[in-house]
Amino acid sequence: LASESYQKALAAEGKEAIAHLAHSNRSLCRYNMGHFDDALHDAEKTIACKREWHKGWARKAAALDAKGMIEEALSAARQALSLELGNPEYRKLANTLRSKLDASPPPTTKK
Repeated sequence: LASESYQKALAAEGKEAIAHLAHSNRSLCRYNMGHFDDALHDAEKTIACKREWHKGWARKAAALDAKGMIEEALSAARQALSLELGNPEYRKLANTLRSKLDASPPPTTKK
């Protein structure tokens, strides 16, 4: 239901001023529903609308993490943190992702 409301907002006239908000909020809705590909798509739309807005990067990091794309998620989380310095939520996310990377086995090479 909320996702549909954000879709209507994106279709409305004058949407440019709020497009980043609608995409970001719809990304969160889709993430919470377990639709991680859609959440990532909306996060990327958020960033395209307003690159310097930290929440777009944080939404992207969360979606990438859920998809198991930890390196990419860490990069997005660091970008969010660079835009919103000192944000404890983003710092925790970046630290968690760094720990996941450190704990994962190195890629194997075939001989």
